Amino acid sequence: MNKYGFLSSVLFFILLFLPALPIGIYFGSESNPWLGINYYYQISLALLTHESSSVYLWGMSTSGSPLIWYQNHLLTFIFLVLIGTAGATIILIGSFKETETGKKLTRTGFIFQLIAFLYVIIGIPIYSNELIGVQFNYVDIFLFLQFGFYVFLLSTILSLIARIKHPIND
Repeated sequence: MNKYGFLSSVLFFILLFLPALPIGIYFGSESNPWLGINYYYQISLALLTHESSSVYLWGMSTSGSPLIWYQNHLLTFIFLVLIGTAGATIILIGSFKETETGKKLTRTGFIFQLIAFLYVIIGIPIYSNELIGVQFNYVDIFLFLQFGFYVFLLSTILSLIARIKHPIND
């Protein structure tokens, strides 16, 4: 099993499905101990944030209201959600196959995930006026990057390592 490919897929799906990672989980409060899971501290998994707009892998949040990509910007939906999810799924399937087919799947999944990552760096500045309402330059985007971008970068690097170090057992 390719651990790097598995970890890359898990990181991508965490970015896709969670807007934030909770830190410091406690159950309930002193007045109502069975209230459920609450948390005060969380790390936002936004790719970039500008004023009140946060761009996530699944969509964006503007002043607290979420917008899914297929409702807002179809091209971003295709690159980030469809191609990125296809890449992470292909890497996950390829990480369990220790054959030549698994190596080809891991290579294809890495290319898909690299395309999605490059869209974040190149495509979001191009369409930033339509998405956020402010036109970014290619250098300006690096001023507004958040923790989710670096998790996405780590996921892409892990998929590259999975592509290179994929075991083949005959």
